[in-house]
Amino acid sequence: MPYYNDYPYYNYGNNYYYPPPGGLSPPPTRPRASSHGRMGDPTVNVYTTGNDRGRAYDRLADEIARLKLDAERSRSRHDHHAMSHYHRSPSPTMAELRRDLERKERELHEERDRANAKDHEKDIIQRWENEQAEKKRKEKEREKALKEKIEADALLEKEKEEKAYKEFELLQAKKKLEEKEKKEKKEKEIEEANREMLRRLGYSENQIERSIAVDKKKRDGGSFNNNTTNIIQYPTPPPPAVYPPQPHPGEIIVSRPGGVIYPRARTHDISVDVLDKFGIGWRYDAVDPSYIIIYREMDQHTFEALHQETKRLRKGSKGTVLKIEGKKKHSSGLDGLRIVRHRSKSRSRSHSHGRDPEVIVVNR
Repeated sequence: MPYYNDYPYYNYGNNYYYPPPGGLSPPPTRPRASSHGRMGDPTVNVYTTGNDRGRAYDRLADEIARLKLDAERSRSRHDHHAMSHYHRSPSPTMAELRRDLERKERELHEERDRANAKDHEKDIIQRWENEQAEKKRKEKEREKALKEKIEADALLEKEKEEKAYKEFELLQAKKKLEEKEKKEKKEKEIEEANREMLRRLGYSENQIERSIAVDKKKRDGGSFNNNTTNIIQYPTPPPPAVYPPQPHPGEIIVSRPGGVIYPRARTHDISVDVLDKFGIGWRYDAVDPSYIIIYREMDQHTFEALHQETKRLRKGSKGTVLKIEGKKKHSSGLDGLRIVRHRSKSRSRSHSHGRDPEVIVVNR
């Protein structure tokens, strides 16, 4: 049988050989001597696939076609023996050809099964790859969502912290304001108590206001200015040779905040002789010698007693006697002066026209 480009050419009965169309088997020949009861040649249909199945199917199809052609030739050579041996067992050549044909068909089916198995394996692999890709995509989406949630939570937490800090600042400011108001209220109460005490001591409102202003300035950390203050700090007891800064007329000297108050009086009101008589420390005001600083804590009644004694001494009156008793303590624990009035026990007729003289005792 002639071949062209590894493909066989077939004879269709006109002594011309043609290639099989599209890799298919040659067209079947008409069965001969069918009238004699001879069966026609079996038709073998070989189906091949396209390029996706490979050239293995084409080779098998060509081989099967070649086997059929050989069987056809074998029948033509032994045509004269065909009728005599028709009803007997097939010739060994035909049996071999049939077995060979069946084997080739089995190989073709096996090859097709292997190809299908490969395709199935490819499908499984492709499906697995698609599943893995889908898992990766979902994992990325989950990671992205988790990251966005973490960022949102962090932003929310930051906003909460900022809000809490602002609330804390507001609370601190409110607390400071309350403390300031409480402090101012307490200072006002102290100032009012000082005002009342200075009023009882007989000081003018101008002197009181100046004293309160200086005391407030000192509490606030301001510097002392003799031109604008009316209260200065002075130790108790005062040293004999060192004196505090000189205040202006009408001012008050204090030893320390909350300590003894040293009054400043005019020499016209209280005589220095009276103070020396009772051993009360004093000094002249360096700014205005008409004033003296009395180094003794005293209230208004004591001040009035010293003033009355000054008037009595200056007038030469003997109606009131100012005596000194032993040193005693106030109920407050401070040393000072205390006035004790005693009426004279004498009831002579010479005093019947007037009241009895008083004895003013100053306790030291």
